[in-house]
Amino acid sequence: MGRGDSYECIRITLNWTMSSQAVNLKILLTKLPFGFKTKGEFWVIIISLVTGISFLYFPPMWVLAAIGIALFMVILFYYPFVGVVAYLIVEYARIPAMFPSLQPLQMGKLVVVPTLLIWLFKSVSARKLKFVKTPLNWVMLAWLVLIFLSSIFAQNSDAALNGAIDFAKWAVIFFLIVNLTDSLPKWQGFLWIFVLLNFKMSQFQLREFVAGYQMTQDPGYFIASGVGAGSTAFFANASDFGVAMCVILPLALYLIKSIRPQILKSVAFVIFAFFALSILTCGSRGAAVALLIMALVYWIKSPKKILTGLLIAIFVFGFWSLSSQPWRERLISAFRYEKYPTASIRLNLWQAGIDMTLDHPLIGVGMNNFPFQYAEEYLPRERKVLWAPHNIFIQASSELGVGGLLCLILCIFYFFKANRKIRHIQKKYLLKNEWMVNFSHALDLSLIGYITSGLFLTVLYYPHLYILVAMSVSLKNIVLEKQKVKNAGIMMTS
Repeated sequence: MGRGDSYECIRITLNWTMSSQAVNLKILLTKLPFGFKTKGEFWVIIISLVTGISFLYFPPMWVLAAIGIALFMVILFYYPFVGVVAYLIVEYARIPAMFPSLQPLQMGKLVVVPTLLIWLFKSVSARKLKFVKTPLNWVMLAWLVLIFLSSIFAQNSDAALNGAIDFAKWAVIFFLIVNLTDSLPKWQGFLWIFVLLNFKMSQFQLREFVAGYQMTQDPGYFIASGVGAGSTAFFANASDFGVAMCVILPLALYLIKSIRPQILKSVAFVIFAFFALSILTCGSRGAAVALLIMALVYWIKSPKKILTGLLIAIFVFGFWSLSSQPWRERLISAFRYEKYPTASIRLNLWQAGIDMTLDHPLIGVGMNNFPFQYAEEYLPRERKVLWAPHNIFIQASSELGVGGLLCLILCIFYFFKANRKIRHIQKKYLLKNEWMVNFSHALDLSLIGYITSGLFLTVLYYPHLYILVAMSVSLKNIVLEKQKVKNAGIMMTS
């Protein structure tokens, strides 16, 4: 027998011995008082022991946070769509604002990045990596590249780079919503969570408004000033909060029209009423104008124009009659800018933004750099004041040049095109899904509300635009899949 044969015999003997010992160990463990018969029981005991030991050596909050993260990752691995929902909850519930100790964790990114990586890993492993095809993928990519490019030459490169990283998060959120919200039940669940999270903000704002109204010595002035949603990141400003309510209001309205159970219909009506009241009590002129424009577009879309127009006219006339004089004056100030300093300041900012675009047409002054450039180049030397552009289109063009403005316009164009495509497919192929048709209209109104209020505010990089566009593309993709299924059924029966 050669040396190679001897080595082979030794290897076989060792393998047999080790496997025998493993079998004996398993038999021994099953006979112990705390023994277990399945792998699940084994891991439960191990995890329990590790957790118990961790509580002895580490702060309890750290251990609980680690357990929560571990459970979330396990759920995320099997259901990546949960990551999209978790992002919504983190962003709109403002959990870090409620618990300041969590702010260093960057919870939004902590949810978004693992969701993306796990979804990509599972798709590649299953060889089912398939992205939803939409021109908006290229628009988002071009927008992101332009933002990073402009940050290189920005006056304040740190602010520009931080903004670029934030926009990258919105691009990933858009990508995840489009690709993971791939069925109508998921889309409906996403919608309900989105509505309920905004309802949480709305009821908080209205409670604050009522409490303030009871304590104020000048009710008229208080009503005109309004109340925002509290000191939370995106919605601390009352006007910014008004934009959020304009975005969500049409979705709540079409929930009333789409759901069948009377209890849910009543719930949707109450939510819709809260959103409308929040718009009227937040003190935002832009939000009030957006509400009027959305009502006009809703009337144009409505098949019952006489009844719809009558209801809108009664509401507008009734509210105007009951509103206080300071509130009326505040709303009128949007159209009489020469008498009101805040309105005239906006005109100066817009003119400065146009000048910045003409001076830096290729890549602009850099994301988040309008305030610094305005104070440095477009204000008298004795007035070093930081101002935002207060207009999403001027914000895009001044900070990112003509390319940034084009990206925003293309984003809006493809949004309305996708919604129109949904209605066309529904009508052509007789899919008869009331949800899809209704919410293609609702999304139209939401973006109109966002654009109208965004003409007076700096909200281009808030979550509204990217969530709405992603919901539209996702819904169109669901409709296209239903169309393919129906076509396949027709071909099989023919």
